Amino acid sequence: MDNNALRNILLVSGAFAAGVITGMLLSPRSGEGNRDWINQNAKKASDWVDRQSKEAVNRGEKALQQYSDRLKKEFKDSVSELQKASEKFK
Repeated sequence: MDNNALRNILLVSGAFAAGVITGMLLSPRSGEGNRDWINQNAKKASDWVDRQSKEAVNRGEKALQQYSDRLKKEFKDSVSELQKASEKFK
């Protein structure tokens, strides 16, 4: 990762944290209400990340299997063609 990308990630993370802190300080809810809200949304976010990561892994495994199957077929076809070509020279 280059320095520009790292700087951008840190900038966005810092802005997000500042927004959360500001929101909590200016929130009409009590501290306990804010903590409950954060816990609920953190759980939702965690569940969403888990689903997305599982879907990404499944898509990756499927793509890898398709690529593997295609390579095996191409290799078999190449070997078969090579055998046919070598028989002509016998």
